[in-house]
Amino acid sequence: MDCREIKPLLSEYQEGSLSEALQASVKAHLDGCPLCREELQLFENAWDMLREVPEIEPQPGYVGRFWARVAERESRPQPLTEGLQALWGSLWNVPALAAICVVLVIGLFSIRNVYWLTRADERLARLPLEEAEIVENIELAQHIEVIENIDLLEDFEIIENLDSLKS
Repeated sequence: MDCREIKPLLSEYQEGSLSEALQASVKAHLDGCPLCREELQLFENAWDMLREVPEIEPQPGYVGRFWARVAERESRPQPLTEGLQALWGSLWNVPALAAICVVLVIGLFSIRNVYWLTRADERLARLPLEEAEIVENIELAQHIEVIENIDLLEDFEIIENLDSLKS
């Protein structure tokens, strides 16, 4: 067993409530692992400190009042809980709710996209004429090398045509 498996068992190990086989596995791990031994020691120290705290006796009738309040809270109607249970109560509601969620998400993204496109058009309209032309021709600017070498490409085309004329 490794440390991740041992740490959750330390409390039960200390109490002796583990099965004999598990108790032996934890002990074997503790014999070889100083970190887990240290954690067990810290755990035992905490219990020792708790044992030093004097026991407090509750006031007469406290336990009865406590359980009466618990019963009162359990008997109160829980409107939110009941509403959610009614909403999710039948299985046919689940696909309908999923469809509503999908429609809402698509609607929100559509509204957002329309808003951003409108804003982009407004910003483009406010640009000076020269800058607006640059923005409109940005795709051409991205392919400027091809445009600059268009004469060279035309020369290649002429060379290809010459080969066909010789034949």
